[in-house]
Parts: sequence; structure tokens; C-alpha cells
Amino acid sequence: GQRQKLTNGRLILEKSVVIGFLCVRLVLEFIKLVFKRLQYLKNYENLFFVTLYILTFVFIYPPDSEPCIDNWIFGIFSVILAWCLLIFQFEHLPVTGIYSLMFQKVIISLVKVLLIFAFFIIGFGLAFNIGLVSQVSN
Repeated sequence: GQRQKLTNGRLILEKSVVIGFLCVRLVLEFIKLVFKRLQYLKNYENLFFVTLYILTFVFIYPPDSEPCIDNWIFGIFSVILAWCLLIFQFEHLPVTGIYSLMFQKVIISLVKVLLIFAFFIIGFGLAFNIGLVSQVSN
């Protein structure tokens, strides 16, 4: 369907400023990529920031229209990623740094376990599906 146009000029201006900021940050990230090359890609934090910029851009574009459901989904993921990156920035502080590093290690371990668990879920799901389909057709 057709998107509903925004009538609030201030909101359109704010969205346009954020888009401008995102474009500047993406250009800066591209410059870092050109100078650091492979070293840039080895740092996962850089990839998370670029992903955050892209997700936020998709959420607020176009600036003169209301967000549709797809835009809201990108917005949800951009907020989650922004909060995770904020927590990861705490590792540079002397008081909270150790807790941020512990959180990162726990998240990495959790993702590894969930990947293995996902294979078990898919395997058992396929096996049960095959078993149930063969029972129904008999």
C-alpha cells in the first residue's frame, strides 16, 4: 500500500539530520576500511557499527513518510544492536570494563551453544516431521 506522508515538519527535519549523520558515519567507516583494509574487517566491532548504521537508515528512510511494518522491524534490531554496542563500549572504563568483557564472553558462549542447539532442533524436527507424514499417509 501507499505510505502515509508525515505532516510534522520538525520530525521530517530530525529524520533528515539523522540520515545526514548516518551518511557521514558511513563515509568515515569507508575511509577507515580503505586505510586499514583487512585489519578493519577483522574487528567485529566495526562490522557491528556499520550494521547499526544501515539498520537505522532503513528504519527512518524515507524521512517524509510514516514507517511501515518492515521499517519497524529494522528499527527494533537497530535499537537492540545500539544497546549491545553501548554495553561493549563500557569495556574501556576502569570500573565497569571487567563486567563488559564478562558479558561479551557469555554472549559468545551462548551463541555457540544456541548454534549447536539449533542443529539438534532442526534434526529432531525433520525426523518427527518425516515420522508424522508417513503415519498420516498410511
